[in-house]
Amino acid sequence: MTDTPGDPTATDPPVRPPLPTLGVVSGRAFLALGAVVGALGWGVTSLLTARPGLAGATDPALLAALVWAPLVVLMVGGGVFATPDAVRFARPFLVWGPVNAAASMATLGALLGWLPAATYWVAWALAGAAGFLATGAAVRRTGDDGALWLATAACEAGVVVAGLVLGGPWPFAVLGVLHAVPLALWASGLARRLGAGVALVPVLSTAAVLGTGLYLA
Repeated sequence: MTDTPGDPTATDPPVRPPLPTLGVVSGRAFLALGAVVGALGWGVTSLLTARPGLAGATDPALLAALVWAPLVVLMVGGGVFATPDAVRFARPFLVWGPVNAAASMATLGALLGWLPAATYWVAWALAGAAGFLATGAAVRRTGDDGALWLATAACEAGVVVAGLVLGGPWPFAVLGVLHAVPLALWASGLARRLGAGVALVPVLSTAAVLGTGLYLA
């Protein structure tokens, strides 16, 4: 747990169902874990999307899902059974849980061929937009600045629009940046040092990845 202003793990008093936890992973450590998981998962996904031949005879989407599976188990398991109640039942996570579950089901539908391939990134961009919006709103209710989270939510929504218009594999790379960078900023304490300017980080990061992707296309 951290007392850094704007910390999404230190929002409204949590709901506390009777569920055992080790309580050894602080809010800051959990955010750091989320940044690492996002960077690894989306990094591999981006690579396999841009270079599908690296998957060999395996479907690149299936291989990416297999990489994500243990990462998701680690994140969910750590969040539910290793963080204190004040972290695991913080209000933002009560939104993140359902939207991530919905995105996971949509991903399964795409793997089974029931939904189009664009579902892979559209579903997670929408989940990210909803989750970061809820995080920003919850942080602002405490009187702190939720600008970083709200800016990230706007960028996630922008990924959906720009991705559908422009096409290409770049949305996966943008999602990786948008999932990892804000969490890393808070986990490291850099967000506090950057002050109000921290809200520009997801915007500039998105523009940089998008510009690079379009240049290389």
